[in-house]
Amino acid sequence: MTGFDLGQVGYTLEEFFLESTATRFEPAGPAATDGHWQVTPAGQAPFTTRLVVCRPSDSGAYTGTVILEWLNVSAGFDAPAHWMLTHRQVMRAGWAWVGVSAQRVTDDAGIARGGIRTGWVDVPVAALSGLTPSGATGIGILLGSTRVFDAAELARRYPAGPGEYAAAFRQATMRAAAAGFVLEQDVEEIVAVAAAAYPA
Repeated sequence: MTGFDLGQVGYTLEEFFLESTATRFEPAGPAATDGHWQVTPAGQAPFTTRLVVCRPSDSGAYTGTVILEWLNVSAGFDAPAHWMLTHRQVMRAGWAWVGVSAQRVTDDAGIARGGIRTGWVDVPVAALSGLTPSGATGIGILLGSTRVFDAAELARRYPAGPGEYAAAFRQATMRAAAAGFVLEQDVEEIVAVAAAAYPA
């Protein structure tokens, strides 16, 4: 988390794991544009999450403020983006900082989860990762990597071939349009581009 020893500045770093059962909710009716939605429980699932706590080693130095950060997983791993920008103020003020692993980082193909869902993410033909490929230089260190699925992986995901892929991609793109991430008038053009790019 730092390039220096936290102990030398009077801080301690600890890691905790929390396990329980979470309730999933779904809309009980149409999703209003004002953000006020009625929901109903729709199932439960077990979860495990992690808390990383950075606090003053001496409880007497703690001033009572906690900064809570949802760790960013855009790069394919937990990154404490706000901690990196604010840690000097946190320590000067005697605050504590807690980073929460609040979302799964990758799916079974190594594709980063979370963020805006599009057809390219939900109906993939390649694993997209925010991790920097070895040997990358310049702007390449910011672009992550792409691993195109081989024929066996494509056949496992889309047994009926390109047509099945295009249909699933269309459904995912329509969901993205309904969520406001894609313009409805662009759906067919996006699907055509994806279908044409299906690996041969």
